[in-house]
Amino acid sequence: MERDVPGIDDPDSDWGHRRENLRHEVQVPARITDRLGVTSNAIIEDISSTGMALRIEPVAAKAGSEPFQKDTVATLVFVVGDAQIEVAGRIMWRTPLALGVRFVEVGPALRYALRDLAEAAVSARVEDAEQRRPTLSGSQRTILHACRKSLQQQLPNIIWVMRTELVNALRLAATGAVAGETQALLADATACEKHGMAITRTIEHHVLASFAEASDLNETQELTLMQLRAAASGESGGLDVMNNPATEHGARVTTLAHTVEERYKTRFFELNVRLANVLGHPLDAATNPLVPSNLCRIFWAAVLDSCASPRIERHLQQVMLREVMPLVGELYTALNAVLDEYGAKRVFDVRRSD
Repeated sequence: MERDVPGIDDPDSDWGHRRENLRHEVQVPARITDRLGVTSNAIIEDISSTGMALRIEPVAAKAGSEPFQKDTVATLVFVVGDAQIEVAGRIMWRTPLALGVRFVEVGPALRYALRDLAEAAVSARVEDAEQRRPTLSGSQRTILHACRKSLQQQLPNIIWVMRTELVNALRLAATGAVAGETQALLADATACEKHGMAITRTIEHHVLASFAEASDLNETQELTLMQLRAAASGESGGLDVMNNPATEHGARVTTLAHTVEERYKTRFFELNVRLANVLGHPLDAATNPLVPSNLCRIFWAAVLDSCASPRIERHLQQVMLREVMPLVGELYTALNAVLDEYGAKRVFDVRRSD
């Protein structure tokens, strides 16, 4: 499901520099005291990195003085975890039962507290969205299992072409290279052949496991022998490959991913829409391994994690563009054919009929 959920990684990052840009709804008890010494119990209802909105208890005004006046400074006290936070805030607006404050100063303790509150709010929204996600019907699962079966049938040929063409390219380059470079190229070709089965298992596991998760089949997926081996060896899933910057092997894969994305985004778009129609909700591009750039990264990382060298990178980039990516286009065609067989819609309509 596609959700606009910001990440809160660095407490010193400006993750909400303007109140109108990024707020997180929370429910945190607090106590606020104004410049006159008037105190009210409150509930913090939303936060950003510069301020917060509070619901307050009614406070009786004393003769000649109005509590919590706009443009005055008040002191706010609240608890996050084991830490009690005390912060000064300028009152920017006021209603009888609510007010908004802007922090006078944002120190490290407050930044960490706000980050923790924001992370908890994000997690709660994600968990709530997952709980509200409708359960797939039997017919929907049948269609998605058929797509996954088509993936299993198509992947071995794509992987075999990549491995074969990469080894051939390295050996061909060795025939015209100088002596020292010749030995290095031949050694790289041998390494690619040696790790061929590991590369195959890794790609199949990443793509199939990620597709199962992205298509809501992760609880019922039928594990293949390759996936069982990968699970037994403790290999990570495809989402790590797609989202972890550590798997980026320099500028070549970034350029390659962008090129592939542009070349196949139109063909992929229809497939993605039709899968969303089957699921009843949009697929998040970050978690869908069928996105052209995600497939590219999975293939790239699988090769270079097993046998990395600048020579392999250079030839792998060319093989991916020349030989592998056209087969990815054929993969999309095959998956569309499966969806045709089951009568999946070609229009953008992810509303459920039930």
